[in-house]
Amino acid sequence: MIEKNYLKKNELDRYEKIIENYENIGTTVLNKEVFYLNQIYHKLIRIGVEKQNFKEKSNSLLWRLISVWNKKNLTIFERKKDLNKIIYSEKNSLENKNSQEDLK
Repeated sequence: MIEKNYLKKNELDRYEKIIENYENIGTTVLNKEVFYLNQIYHKLIRIGVEKQNFKEKSNSLLWRLISVWNKKNLTIFERKKDLNKIIYSEKNSLENKNSQEDLK
């Protein structure tokens, strides 16, 4: 039991550093980074629900992550499938744009 708590604490500390990094940068966020941030979002929710002793820190990190989302105008995806649809549609639109430029 102690080992699991130690692992969760390390995981939360790692997520905190990642969120701090995104709070401090002012650049746009790439699609794969959005996917990664979405994974962190869902893991924080799971940790907060499963481990009551980490609920406060998990909730704090969730609010900080949501703040990053709002500042950078990102979307929280409920399912991986939703994110993949958006990445696929952006890829297709870019390919269509390139093929139209080739025709000119």
